[in-house]
Amino acid sequence: MLGGRGDCGSVTQNEFHGRFFEVVPHNSGCRVLVLEREYFSQREWERQYAGVMNQVAQFLTRTHQTREEAAVGVAAMEQMRKLPGWSYESIGVDVDLQTPDVVYPDMEKDQAEAQRIFDEIVRLLKPYRASPAAGNAG
Repeated sequence: MLGGRGDCGSVTQNEFHGRFFEVVPHNSGCRVLVLEREYFSQREWERQYAGVMNQVAQFLTRTHQTREEAAVGVAAMEQMRKLPGWSYESIGVDVDLQTPDVVYPDMEKDQAEAQRIFDEIVRLLKPYRASPAAGNAG
């Protein structure tokens, strides 16, 4: 798939990312992380998405909140971060292109190659998509 354009690490696990592997384009400061997430059917993902989006919207539009209301809003934002963007068979998946915070020669070339690798990986996955009604459920 990647045609030797990058080094693909083995699946590993840590406390921050959970189960994941990374692909690093040769001689690059960029990397693509592929992270395992909880799997949801499309219907369940839409239900979760709608509930989280409604809680986040309420959190962001209230000017005076109790501690409890603010805690619910922060928890909703954390839950939103955990919703996977894609799935593969019965695995939830997130893909994250990471670039260094420094400028270096050929940085744009490295980022373009990392983006191509990201795009190749994503083409293998099924995206979760919110239906127009999913953001309005509650």
